[in-house]
Amino acid sequence: MRLVLVIVALATLAACAGDRPVLTKRVTFWRDALSQGAPIGSTVEKVREWGTRYHVSFQYLEQQHWLYANVEQVPEEGMPFPCSQWNIILKVTIDPTGHSTENEVSTVGTCL
Repeated sequence: MRLVLVIVALATLAACAGDRPVLTKRVTFWRDALSQGAPIGSTVEKVREWGTRYHVSFQYLEQQHWLYANVEQVPEEGMPFPCSQWNIILKVTIDPTGHSTENEVSTVGTCL
């Protein structure tokens, strides 16, 4: 039984590690747009204005000092198992003076 679980776990990890050209292209788009339109050092207001232009609704996570948004869902290419789509997440870290110190674009799968 443990062998079956190990095989299923390895198959799941292998499926998640595949090449995703559409996802890569969209992540690059968001990374470039954020870095050009709201570069590090931008005020919260400037980041929110940029978000409005790109139809991004940021949530402010007060304890973490992040502006955070799920900006796009990209369907899985090929077989949608174990993940049916990928979410592109923007995270902008804000310092105590109200300026950005880090811009991050990441992905997370919607998976079983």
